[in-house]
Amino acid sequence: MNYELLYKTIITKYGSTYRQKGEYKERHHILPKCLGGKDEAINLVYLPARVHYICHRLLCKVYPSNNQLKFAFWAMSNQLT
Repeated sequence: MNYELLYKTIITKYGSTYRQKGEYKERHHILPKCLGGKDEAINLVYLPARVHYICHRLLCKVYPSNNQLKFAFWAMSNQLT
C-alpha cells in the first residue's frame, strides 16, 4: 500500500477547502517539525481528531525509522499530548 500517497490525499482533501462549522479540529504540520517543517500557514492544516490520528499513523508507515514520529503517535495513542 502506498502510505505516502494516502497521506497526501488526506492532506489535500482537508487542506484550505475544509470547513466544518462547529466541528472540533486539531492543528497538524503537513511536513512534521522533526523533518524540517515550520510553523508557517502553508505547512499547517486543521483536521478532525480522528483524521489527525490517522495521519500520524501514516507518517509512521512512511518514515518507519523516525523515532520522533513514533513517539508522537504513541503519545496520541496514550493521550499524553
